[in-house]
Amino acid sequence: MLSAARKAEFAERGFIVLRGAVPAALVAAARDKIDRSLAADASIGRNRWFADNSFCPDLVRDPTIVALLRGTSLLSAVEELFGAPDSARVNDSAQIALRFPDMRAEPGHGGPHIDGFPAGTNQVAPGEVWRQTALVGVYLSAAAAEMGNFVVWPGSPRRIAAFMRDRDAPVFLRAQGAEALLAAAMSIDLGAPEPLIVAPGDAVIAHHLLAHSVAWNLSLRLRYAVYFRVLHRDDQPRDPAPLMDERRFFAGAFG
Repeated sequence: MLSAARKAEFAERGFIVLRGAVPAALVAAARDKIDRSLAADASIGRNRWFADNSFCPDLVRDPTIVALLRGTSLLSAVEELFGAPDSARVNDSAQIALRFPDMRAEPGHGGPHIDGFPAGTNQVAPGEVWRQTALVGVYLSAAAAEMGNFVVWPGSPRRIAAFMRDRDAPVFLRAQGAEALLAAAMSIDLGAPEPLIVAPGDAVIAHHLLAHSVAWNLSLRLRYAVYFRVLHRDDQPRDPAPLMDERRFFAGAFG
């Protein structure tokens, strides 16, 4: 059960971190599957595609990977934020997000974005949106500072929703396309970024309007994470209207 304080934290910051949410046995089993898949992979030159979509595509529906969500209380926690039982829809397809050691010498991170927009080589069609309602991330390795951390902009859902209302996101989308809408939204003042320091088994639940990125991995260690996209039962991935209301579908957090 999420406390009232944790729900208020989600409403204010746009995310919550749940420490030790995933049992160590599930973490170890998932890491072993990923390591075996990496050892067997013979592809060359596809790192960018894997980074934009998922590493180990053979595992995205594997029961051991899906158990990181289905075998824990994380989905129930999402439904508490949604405000109703059985309110979450998951297609049981994960994103295996690995961050390999980087050759950069200085710390830093990528620019902010929100999911569901065309970018890089991801599989969202040009000009369109394909949203989720919430993002659930499970960490299979520790991430201290400068270790490929998930970087968030706390409070950004409120700022982005206000921008989307001001621009009338559906009208803007039809006139100029998703790429222009995302670029304009990410140009506003989003506040200060915060890299998440996590341990194996920690998880994050993030609002779909939370601006986020990834920090450079200046360590010698591979960072393992698995992400799941969750839809509210009344949400539609192609509908841009929820971009204009950070409260929509989160009755449990906003009351």
